[in-house]
Amino acid sequence: MHKAAATLFADESADLKHEVARIVADPEVWLHTPNMHLGGESPIDLIGTPEEQRLRDLLRAIKHGMLL
Repeated sequence: MHKAAATLFADESADLKHEVARIVADPEVWLHTPNMHLGGESPIDLIGTPEEQRLRDLLRAIKHGMLL
């Protein structure tokens, strides 16, 4: 089992790209754009790395309206 999969909520996909597509309007652009909430890194660069959980946490915050 993938390490991140153990931290999934019932309504989440293990595939982060799929999760992004469910949450943001233009997922390809969002994935490749540096994000200040990720220390200036592009979300795509975190997928498959030990930092992937940071991306999942950001998606949860967006999904639940915690970010402006």
